[in-house]
Amino acid sequence: MGRASQVPDRARLFLKFLVEVICKRDAAWKTEITVACSCGTQHRIVPAEWLAKIKCDSWVPVEKEQVIVQREANQENINLLVGADFEALFFNGENSKHGLDLLEHLGYDRLDLSIKKTLV
Repeated sequence: MGRASQVPDRARLFLKFLVEVICKRDAAWKTEITVACSCGTQHRIVPAEWLAKIKCDSWVPVEKEQVIVQREANQENINLLVGADFEALFFNGENSKHGLDLLEHLGYDRLDLSIKKTLV
């Protein structure tokens, strides 16, 4: 993620790798487990460290005033990163289910994505 955060092309390839390889091979990111917390309550979490890192770390390179700045992976920054390749990356064939699920973790609305997918 460190090198991807500096170069938009690398970040796009990293995102493609996540959708096409990691999301398909790791089932942990699609499950929730209950854990006891020091606060005395139980919380439901997704036991996928890679998902936590892409949600919390600033790895998306965004160009601001001709300088690349690293931002968190949210809807606005992902849209800026992938641009016209959005449908090809997230809505094509086998990637469709994993892409929609991953985008939902990154703050996209599932209903909006489903509508957008049907219009493509």
